[in-house]
Amino acid sequence: MKKKNILLLYATYGAGHKTIAHSIAEELTKRDPGAYEILTLDFLDYTNPFLSVSSNKIFEFMNTKASFLWETLYRITNTQQNYDKSVMLAKLYDNKKLKEVIVDFNPDIIISTHYYGSALISEYIRKDYINAKFITVVADFRAHSVWFRNSQYEDAIIVNDEEEKKYFSGKGIDPEKLKPFGIPVGDKFDNLEFDRKEELTKLGFIHDYPVLLFHGYGVAGSRQKRSMRYLRKILSANVKINIIFLAGRNTKTKRDAEKLKSIYKADNLVVLGYITYMHKLIPLCDLSASKAGTMTLRECLYCQKPIIIITETPGQEKDNTKYLEKYGCAKRIRTRFGFKNYLNKLVNNPNFLKQMIENIKNLSGKDSMNRLYDLIVDLLKNTN
Repeated sequence: MKKKNILLLYATYGAGHKTIAHSIAEELTKRDPGAYEILTLDFLDYTNPFLSVSSNKIFEFMNTKASFLWETLYRITNTQQNYDKSVMLAKLYDNKKLKEVIVDFNPDIIISTHYYGSALISEYIRKDYINAKFITVVADFRAHSVWFRNSQYEDAIIVNDEEEKKYFSGKGIDPEKLKPFGIPVGDKFDNLEFDRKEELTKLGFIHDYPVLLFHGYGVAGSRQKRSMRYLRKILSANVKINIIFLAGRNTKTKRDAEKLKSIYKADNLVVLGYITYMHKLIPLCDLSASKAGTMTLRECLYCQKPIIIITETPGQEKDNTKYLEKYGCAKRIRTRFGFKNYLNKLVNNPNFLKQMIENIKNLSGKDSMNRLYDLIVDLLKNTN
């Protein structure tokens, strides 16, 4: 039996779009070994190097140095009612080499996790370069209208929930195409067998405190420094909590965190650099502190871990925060004093934490990958 060709298209504007694409690829490979030829493709790798670098620099600058301008643009463009026309900026990413790779691969189904990728594929389908089933996975809790401007060429659009489906149906998007599955995470967090106390002891903890997973990496500049101020505050206040501080690839942040550990003789702090086993750390913890990045939040929800949001970029991350606060799954904290006080509240009143966990159970998205997998299999039945 001939293998089905599946193309997963993403862009590395942040890690979330890539993570979703690779999670889907891993899941398909695991469930049906040998059934699919899978190509995961970052379309930025095929664009003009100057465009790729400059667009990422502009994205970072707008989010860190001109956040008010980015927020304003995000809101203004989100009010547009014309969902049918293409995203014109996406044409900047099109080129002969990219088109050749996709056309030569001849996909039976395409899954895009970025709206520019969806715009490109829509153009290829419109111009009959390819004939494939087409799914867009919206990589936000609350979608911007840019995700829906090419819906006439898509077979399915994965959105977060029924509320979002209803909203965009009211804006003229075909409700049959809107699938309220949630953002797919995969089952890498499931079926882990470990002794929690033993694992925490291996990390070096000696106190039986609740465990905070502190994501200290992320957007650079002032937001990076904020993580260190927050860490210093809870160490100096001697909050009775164990802390796993993740510095990621930022070696300066790792050194600064280790210096704080030494200054405060903090036997309740473990500092880690870049890791590849996040799926093993999150289940060990009781709660998480992070920026409002979609995949970090989604993974914590999947594992039913309450979230303290200490920073957010404007636009989609701000909407992520509003959404999770609305349902009592997260708390936005804006000062280091508020961070210290809120942690003390959770430590001294376990019922607050338990209530957040109960709230999360309704939003965890445990079945999102299963539902997406069933949809992919169903659509592939109708391909040659």
